[in-house]
Amino acid sequence: MNIVNVFRIKTQRFWDSINIIRASILGANDGIISISGIVLGATGANLNSKALFISGLMGTISGACSMAGGEWISVSAQRDIQLKTMENHPQTLK
Repeated sequence: MNIVNVFRIKTQRFWDSINIIRASILGANDGIISISGIVLGATGANLNSKALFISGLMGTISGACSMAGGEWISVSAQRDIQLKTMENHPQTLK
């Protein structure tokens, strides 16, 4: 393996990890804002503490399921695009 291929592999791994960190931060921010909106809305409706807790918990669970489904679709689509690109351009595998 020559030095160009080693550099290319290390660079791709670095940028892949940066994308993971970026997605994690954006996902966490989205979750915090969503759950805060649910809890503040329930508080504004003058619900008791038990209803407030349940609405926050259910919001967390539904948000997690929604984010997991969205990420799965996104990753699957990206994988399909990369596989199709490699099929159409086999010289990129060298």
